[in-house]
Amino acid sequence: MTRSRAFTMIELVLTVSLTVIVLVAVSGTYVFASVRLSDAYTKSSLYDQIGGIADRIQATVRNADTCATRDGGSTLVCGMPIDGVD
Repeated sequence: MTRSRAFTMIELVLTVSLTVIVLVAVSGTYVFASVRLSDAYTKSSLYDQIGGIADRIQATVRNADTCATRDGGSTLVCGMPIDGVD
């Protein structure tokens, strides 16, 4: 007489529980990494845009005939050359 080897109900419940715990941990890590990657991409794009704006302001001030501040220093007014280069 041979006994067939089968899984008990406790073994199956433990296996399913551990599998669910592992899947939740992996999916949580994936979501965390996705959010961090999205944030990094957004910051990088923003820094690129800020750099371009700063370069444009710098070029405008460099090409201006005169520049002065108004409104307590919150406004910069530049007189541009007559030839229209800005």
